[in-house]
Amino acid sequence: MSDYEHKEMKGSLFKNEKKEQAKQPDYKGSCKINGEIYRISAWINKAQKSGKTYFAFSFQSEEEVAKFKGSVNPISPKTDEDLPF
Repeated sequence: MSDYEHKEMKGSLFKNEKKEQAKQPDYKGSCKINGEIYRISAWINKAQKSGKTYFAFSFQSEEEVAKFKGSVNPISPKTDEDLPF
């Protein structure tokens, strides 16, 4: 991860250069809302009735991402007392 930190209520999206399947997002990025970082996934879709193009979004907190991956957030303990051993 980079050292860049979003300002409150701001975010960014980048084209997903590694997209291999249709259900993978077309764009990926992150944003900061109420002090929490969220990952953003976006798909370019077309409305069935009007045929207009639109973006569909999905947001996941960093905590949800870590749970999904079955891993713990890679945040180091603040003191020796925080160590589990």
